[in-house]
Amino acid sequence: GVAKNVIGRILTRFEDRGLKIVATRMMQLTEHQAKSFYEVHKDRPFYGDLVKFMTSGPVVVSVLEGDN
Repeated sequence: GVAKNVIGRILTRFEDRGLKIVATRMMQLTEHQAKSFYEVHKDRPFYGDLVKFMTSGPVVVSVLEGDN
């Protein structure tokens, strides 16, 4: 979404489905952060590529609030 410049469109989808955006920021994940976040996938063959992709540029992280 960041590379394609569609962050606003993505966040709008959440809002259109009744979620409230409580906080959002752009950041660059470190390798350690990406490995920790995606640790559930560490034994899968795509794990290394996933970590590499997620650390290749900035990401937008958000806190969303809603029912259920």
